[in-house]
Amino acid sequence: MISISNFTDYSLKEGFLKSVARTVLSGENLKGRYRLSLGFVPPSEMRRLNRLYYKKESLSDVLSFQGGVSGFPQVLENRDIGEIIICPAQVAANARAEGNSFHRELTWVLIHGLLHLLGYEHEEEEEKAKEMRAREDYYLNQLG
Repeated sequence: MISISNFTDYSLKEGFLKSVARTVLSGENLKGRYRLSLGFVPPSEMRRLNRLYYKKESLSDVLSFQGGVSGFPQVLENRDIGEIIICPAQVAANARAEGNSFHRELTWVLIHGLLHLLGYEHEEEEEKAKEMRAREDYYLNQLG
């Protein structure tokens, strides 16, 4: 089950967002019943969450929170993948800065957040960053 909560004025295509999530989860061999929550929040809430959970003062476009307290193995057992929080206003700003459409940037951000939930990382090691980027590109190309 994929649930979506939109606390912004942005109009989002829920069917498409669910399709992106299902494509990535299936591609990463996570099939069957699972729970995933997608939340869309304004910049003030995203800053608050980034400060509270990551001790950062900056505005992020996406934050990922794995389900379960003990990490990924528990996620697989109870099928609670986690929650992805996205700030559409920041996604729009990034899209403008990168010369992308809002739709493409939002797709990338969702893929990025999902890969984090599934254990991919990019901040510690260059090899892991390359692997994550390759997966992001693969899904972006697959989704058009």
